[in-house]
Amino acid sequence: MDDLILNEAMEFFKASAANDDIGAENRMAFAAAVKPIINEFVAEKSLARRIFFVDTNPGNGTASYSVDSGAREAFYLPRIGAVPTRVAVEGEIFVPGFDIADMAGWHISHAKMGRLGTAKLELTKLKNAFVRKENEAAIALINGAVIPANTVSNTDMSLTKALLNLAVAELDGREGYNAKVILVNSKRAADMRLWGANEIDPKTMREGLEKAGGLGSIWGIDIIQHPRIGLNEFFVIDTDRAGIMPIYEDVQIQENPGAIKQLRVEYIGWEIIGMAIADPLAIVKGTIATL
Repeated sequence: MDDLILNEAMEFFKASAANDDIGAENRMAFAAAVKPIINEFVAEKSLARRIFFVDTNPGNGTASYSVDSGAREAFYLPRIGAVPTRVAVEGEIFVPGFDIADMAGWHISHAKMGRLGTAKLELTKLKNAFVRKENEAAIALINGAVIPANTVSNTDMSLTKALLNLAVAELDGREGYNAKVILVNSKRAADMRLWGANEIDPKTMREGLEKAGGLGSIWGIDIIQHPRIGLNEFFVIDTDRAGIMPIYEDVQIQENPGAIKQLRVEYIGWEIIGMAIADPLAIVKGTIATL
């Protein structure tokens, strides 16, 4: 579908090299054509959007969300790269928005010659940049929201069934909480593939861990691998209660108007989102022992 849309936009692409009003119109048309491609990709691939409640219609201003009654702590991310902010909340939490931005571009000669492959490569980088930045933000927020009381460990120096069960039991033992997702480093997930029949029954192995190219679920809990999770940590999350992610503005694509004077066609992409952990008790962090 992406290739079909881009191929249909070839006319806009080739005409975008002109440094005149017609060229500007075609750059605008090309930006409009690629916008849904990027938004669809980010929505599908973003780890954050799999583990947080995504609100695509938060309204104007800073969105607020109801939480369980009674004062409690919550965390939100004020901007990319910032330390999560801890707040005391009672009844509701306000989730401010922040920008994520990146850009893509190529020399006008590629447009004149109709070298659409160059644009596809650059747009792939742009799509991946939004996914990477959303994931980095989500993982930083999850880590920042973990308090010592929500951490479990034993003496195991690998991700064993016993250690994982300890974390799941800690979360499920809280009234009204149920583990929905296990978030684990991609390399550390290899420990789980080595579990033998003495650690996990063949039915669970066949129906769970052998799914999705090696890991799918265990005990009805989805397993999500990601390389940015620390090698000696993992998280068990009740995704129905933990995170909130309002999308104040989905990815917008706009021409960088000054680039054409430097014989380049460039597009700036940005979005405005928010991220918050409304209920830190919905996250349990497991730590793996080291020497």
